[in-house]
Amino acid sequence: MGTKTIYTPELPEGMVFKLRGGNVVFIGEKNHSKDTFIQENQTEWKDVGQKYKAIREDREYSLSFVAYELGISASRLKRFEEGEPVTSSKLIQAAYSHFLNFWELRSDMNKVLRGYENK
Repeated sequence: MGTKTIYTPELPEGMVFKLRGGNVVFIGEKNHSKDTFIQENQTEWKDVGQKYKAIREDREYSLSFVAYELGISASRLKRFEEGEPVTSSKLIQAAYSHFLNFWELRSDMNKVLRGYENK
């Protein structure tokens, strides 16, 4: 039977334990602190956030409109766009991407429909 690393709120913070044959075995301390994780990912988060912010501003969508459509607060969306740590950032990124694609498709459909109306 293999080992399984477990992280639970009941265990002391920063400690790593493994489950072996039904027994919990202390392995050591985690290698990464929260601050280290943030430092390692900050540049990528800023790049991603700036990309989405630029598209939003180019399309003239307000921060509050996009936040409302995504179901999150405007302050949380602003933190995401600025590359700050945000809970569920991957989920926000996926929802933001779908939102932008939807509104682009909707705009294209309206152009096509207006073209048919003018004929």
